[in-house]
Amino acid sequence: MRLPTRSALLADCWVLVLAIVLLWPQRLAGYGLGHDMVFTPRQPLTPQSLGLGTGAPRAVPLDALVAVASRVLDGAVLGRIALLAPLLLAGWGCTRLLRPNSLPAAVAVAGFAVWNPFVVERLALGQWALLWAYGALPWLVRAAARFSDQPADRPGRSGWLRPTAALLCWLACCAITPTGALIGAGVAVAVAASRQLSRLAPVLAAAVLVQLPWLVPALTSAAGATSDPRGVAAFAARSERPGGAWMSLLGLGGIWNADVTPASRAGLLGYLGTAAVLAALLASLPGLYARLGRRLTRRLVLVAVTGLVLAMAGTVPGLAAGLRWAVRELPGAGLLRDGQKWLMPFVLLAVLSAGAAVQRLTGRLADRLPGWPVVLAALALPLVLLPDAPATLKAPLTPVRYPSEWRQAAQQVRGSSSAVLVLPFGSYRSFGWAPGRTVLDPAPRWLPAETVVDDRLAVSGAVLSGEDPAARRVAALLGSQPAPAALGPALAAQGIGWVLREADTPGPAGPDLSGLQPVLTGGAVELYRVPGLVQAAANPAGRRWLVMTTDLLVAGLILAAAAVATAGMVRSVRPRLLHSPVTSSSEGS
Repeated sequence: MRLPTRSALLADCWVLVLAIVLLWPQRLAGYGLGHDMVFTPRQPLTPQSLGLGTGAPRAVPLDALVAVASRVLDGAVLGRIALLAPLLLAGWGCTRLLRPNSLPAAVAVAGFAVWNPFVVERLALGQWALLWAYGALPWLVRAAARFSDQPADRPGRSGWLRPTAALLCWLACCAITPTGALIGAGVAVAVAASRQLSRLAPVLAAAVLVQLPWLVPALTSAAGATSDPRGVAAFAARSERPGGAWMSLLGLGGIWNADVTPASRAGLLGYLGTAAVLAALLASLPGLYARLGRRLTRRLVLVAVTGLVLAMAGTVPGLAAGLRWAVRELPGAGLLRDGQKWLMPFVLLAVLSAGAAVQRLTGRLADRLPGWPVVLAALALPLVLLPDAPATLKAPLTPVRYPSEWRQAAQQVRGSSSAVLVLPFGSYRSFGWAPGRTVLDPAPRWLPAETVVDDRLAVSGAVLSGEDPAARRVAALLGSQPAPAALGPALAAQGIGWVLREADTPGPAGPDLSGLQPVLTGGAVELYRVPGLVQAAANPAGRRWLVMTTDLLVAGLILAAAAVATAGMVRSVRPRLLHSPVTSSSEGS
């Protein structure tokens, strides 16, 4: 499944070049902080990181993984790796999945895998963790295809260990967010579907296993299992230009947040991008059959169409009503609110189709044109269709330097068993020292203590209800406007021993804190201690044991799978190195 050496090397280099161009703002010193992306010098590992807090486990196991990794790498370094790795995985993986035998096709599939509206808009929104699922998807398809009924490249009865280990590793890459876990599981099961249960059983087991780190905390949490149905309209795919949301989705865009959409998507280039995707899909079917096989191609089409329907559901009247009912009534259905993220399998199919279409075109023009104009066109087309991708990413990807008071506040609350209330009581911030962007409150990823933040979301003028009962109680307390002398006892009764107030950011007016003990004042953040005895927060030992045991079990199995897969890769590479032309000529001399 390897490309010719020259094409593979040039395509891989092109992926690296494009990734560097998109991430160019990251060359500056500082930490990533933009929209949903928050990196701090050393993110603490707290019960909330494992999903043991009172809120819904939306960032599980992501926060725990970042916290563990930041014990080895500073958050600035970790953030750059976290952004670069999924782009490289996507480009290199799509090239190896398609296996084009011409240089124009190789650079086309590599370029479109990295430089497309879906990737740029999710990067601009700070959802780098979702892009890990996107980057792992082509590798996951390769691994899952070995379990289907296809006669080619399938292991024998005694050879399932290495394929299962590889499959589990790629599923784990997808599963650092709940949405990625579900998309990866769906793709893996669809690709590996077999009439023989013995073939499909390892895939089903691995797909279920990677759900457990977020599913177990969600099932045992006191947080509301259902969500505000108004979120369906708020997070529905958006029409970037006249023609409807479906046209934007077919062009691989349509994210709900207009602030992160490239300006070029609103004009002629947006229409041309949609036309290019449709043309590639229509022209590539024979090429996909030839490169991937009919069975695998049809299964990729199936999951792509399913993802497209889910992405469009919030914009279609009948489907939107059903989605609102599901979000309101069914536990966990809130994951369906952000429709455009489910477009991921369709993006993979579109990228592969672009490479297959160029492969077919170059075959027809081989006798009419020299090769270099076609190569240049394949290199330039993604950039021409989305020329303002770097400009869109400049502000959200430019690193920031946290004021020193953040570190001081973290040191003060270290070792405390009391929770920290964060003010202003809102979920997003707009700091003067992080210009040009709104950002998720960084306090939970700075402070080594449980934090109470507002989990309500303000989207397009509507405030969506949250699920965290602790945050709901605090919101009610703050709404009652307690007197300064009554605020401390009321907070202590809810297990809150600290109040952190962030300055230089808009937000709702906070309470009078004069009845609390000031610890840090006058800086970018102010820290106050709640006087008196603070009630201990309830954290059932049974739930804690269940969640931590599950996490350790899943982590151990994934690490074991990574060891098996790595050992197998080393064993397979060694014979090729021993029999390479360089080695053979050296032995002959």
